[in-house]
Amino acid sequence: GETRLAPPIRHASAMLMCAPPDRRQAIIIISDGRPLDPVAAQAEARAQKDAGVAIVTVQVGPHAHPDGTLREMAGHKNGNYFRISDDLQALSGEILSCILEVAANVRHARCAVDISRYTEVCDIQDVEGEDMRIATWSLDIGRSAPYDPRQRRRQQRPPSVSAEDVVLHDPPGPAHAGTQTEALVHVSFGPFRQLPLDLVVCVDSSAAVCTCMEPQPVPSASAFELAKDFVRQVAFATEVPEVNLGLVRMSASAVEACPLSSDRDAFLAQLQRLPPEDGASCLAPSLLVARAMLCARRGLRRQNCWASSLQPSAAVLVLTCGAHPDWEDARAASKALADESIQLLFVSVGGQASSSLSRPLESLAFARDLPPRGAELAGAATPPAGTKGRGVFTLPLSGMSSQLSPLPAVLEQLLQVTRVVRRATCALPLHPFQEVAATASLVEESGFDIALADRVPMLDPTPVRWEPPLAVMERE
Repeated sequence: GETRLAPPIRHASAMLMCAPPDRRQAIIIISDGRPLDPVAAQAEARAQKDAGVAIVTVQVGPHAHPDGTLREMAGHKNGNYFRISDDLQALSGEILSCILEVAANVRHARCAVDISRYTEVCDIQDVEGEDMRIATWSLDIGRSAPYDPRQRRRQQRPPSVSAEDVVLHDPPGPAHAGTQTEALVHVSFGPFRQLPLDLVVCVDSSAAVCTCMEPQPVPSASAFELAKDFVRQVAFATEVPEVNLGLVRMSASAVEACPLSSDRDAFLAQLQRLPPEDGASCLAPSLLVARAMLCARRGLRRQNCWASSLQPSAAVLVLTCGAHPDWEDARAASKALADESIQLLFVSVGGQASSSLSRPLESLAFARDLPPRGAELAGAATPPAGTKGRGVFTLPLSGMSSQLSPLPAVLEQLLQVTRVVRRATCALPLHPFQEVAATASLVEESGFDIALADRVPMLDPTPVRWEPPLAVMERE
C-alpha cells in the first residue's frame, strides 16, 4: 500500500531526543521512493537536518519510483541518498561510512631524540615519561662494569648478535653527568656480554714437593690437579667468541700447549692432557712465550661478532705452586708485559695469602684498576672512581668448594662486561606530534620507537570516517 514518511520521521526524532545531546544522530529511511506525503516528508527531513541530524535515504526495489522525493529529502547538506535494485547489503559499507565516525588511535610513534645524551637512573619506574622501544642493543662501552658471576647465567646474551645489531656509545660526556641541560632520555642498564679479551694461562707443571708452602709442604701433584680444576672454572666462566684462551705449560722451559683461539673445547682438552713433570719450573720463559702469543694477535679483532669494532685487551694468568730460580729474569719479563699494557696475574696454588711465595709475586704482578660496578654508576652525577686492581690471589687446598676460593675475584680482575640499555624513557610529551602518511614512512624516520603497547590507548581528538574491515571488503 501507500506509505507516509513524515510520521515515522517525527517518531524517530522523538526517540533521538531521549539520547545524550553530545552524540551524533542519524535517521536512515529505506523506501521505494513514492510516499503519499512528499511535501510533508521533505519538510520533516529538512527540519531534522537543520537540527544536526544526518538523513540517509535509501531507495530500493526494482520498481523504485523516480520522482526524486528521497533524493530531495537527503539534499546536499547533512544527508546522503542511495539507490539500489535489490541487494541492500552491497551498500552497507557506504551507508555506514556516512553516519559512523571512528576515533583514531596512535598505533606507532617515534621520537627523534639522541639517546646517546642520557641520564642514568637507579629506578626508571620513578621517572615520568614515555617508554622507548630500543630495537638494537644499545651498549655503553665507555662505562663497562666488572664481571659479576651472579648475573652471568641470568643475563647472558647469545653470541649471534652481529655488529649491525648494536649501537656502541662513546664514553659519556658532561651532558650525561647532569652538569648541563637535563637530558630528555633516562635509561636503566643491565649487563650484556664480556668485552673482547685475549687470555693466556700459564700452569706450573713441576712435580717437586713445594717446600715454600705454609703451614706445611703440599705435594705438588695434588696442587697441580687443583690448579687445572681452577683453570677449567675460569674457562667455563668466559664467553666466546669474545674471550680467546691460550695455554702455556710451565716447567724448566715453556711450551705453548694451546694457541689462542675461541675454541674452548680444544683449550680444555689440552689442559686435561697436561702432565706433571720433574724438577723446578722457571717463570721467565713462560712469561716470554705468553707475551709472544699475545703480541702476535695485536690488531686482530673478533670476526662476525657484535664486538668486531673493539680492540681486545690482553692478560696473562699464572698458576704456580713452587718457588722459581729465575726471579731476576722473571722481573724483566713482567716489565715487558706491563710496557705492553698486558695484565699479569698470579694465583698461588695451595699456599697461604701471607706465604713467602706471594710477596715476590706481588712485585711482578701488573693489574688494571677495576671500573665501578653498574649499581654505582646509576644515578651518579659524575662517574665514580674505580678501585685499585689486585694482582696476586691464593687458592687454598680446600679448592673450589671453599668460600675462600679466589675465582670470583680473579674473574672480576680479568673480565669486563659491557652494559646494554634495558629500558629507556623519554621526557618529551607526546603532544604535539606530527602525523606521517603511513607506517612505512614512520619507519624511515630517524629516532626510537615509543612503546605504546602497555599504555592507555592514545586517541586523536579529530574523528575519521568509518571504513569497512578488510575481510568484509574482500568478501564483497
